[in-house]
Amino acid sequence: MNCAACAARIERGLSSLPGMTRAAVNFAAARATVSFDPAALDVDQLIGRVTERGYEVPLTRLTLPVTGMSSAPVWAGSRARCAGCRVSPRRR
Repeated sequence: MNCAACAARIERGLSSLPGMTRAAVNFAAARATVSFDPAALDVDQLIGRVTERGYEVPLTRLTLPVTGMSSAPVWAGSRARCAGCRVSPRRR
């Protein structure tokens, strides 16, 4: 991206994708922030839309921390309960 107009072009392209909820491109940070329906859109489509417009998307690995889990399930009879919160996990 060379200017704010480039950022606006990318943002319009991303916003027009079916399943896109929100797309914001920050020129100064050289980043796009998106919210989308994963049932209608995937990351490859997002990358494709940006590259179609002549820009590159550097790929990185993202690790998300998960908090709030305190223990393994405790089995009481035929029902499992989380020992930390006493909530029964859903069976699938």
